[in-house]
Amino acid sequence: MNNSLLEVINSSKENQKDLLYSCKDSPFDAVEDLYDILAAAIENRQPFSLIRLGDGEGRILGYPRIFEKDVYINQVLTYQFGPNVIWRLRELHGEAFVEQSMLNLKGLILRSVNNADVIGIPSWLHFRQATDEQNIIPKAAQALCVNTVASLKKVGQSWAVSMTKCNT
Repeated sequence: MNNSLLEVINSSKENQKDLLYSCKDSPFDAVEDLYDILAAAIENRQPFSLIRLGDGEGRILGYPRIFEKDVYINQVLTYQFGPNVIWRLRELHGEAFVEQSMLNLKGLILRSVNNADVIGIPSWLHFRQATDEQNIIPKAAQALCVNTVASLKKVGQSWAVSMTKCNT
């Protein structure tokens, strides 16, 4: 099993506890709070941004240091944008198409995270199963989402940390 991916997963454990484990019974305990926040924004006609980070975004956040190039080509670009995207990106950017594409996507995700009012991140339910060859890439990608949100929280971002965080 890939040790660097295991390190990413293990590095997220403290952040998982900080961001997620405050929900006593379920990560869904925060649903009513989220509903109230959304309803108030609609009622007051205030702009509002809610994003959800999953393993697809986590793969992008891991660029360039975490995953192999084929993960970015097959599990991000081709999977998210279709099989014809590769030839089009090569046409636009030449052999640097992966770097150009991933840096652009990563910048868009980070900008979205920085501007979001609420950020949904993978809950502890995603991490409870033992890590194996089948789930190591998605788990590492989800861990990158948790670590990204936690790092922004540490530098003073003022937004609700996660849809799965309970008010305690």
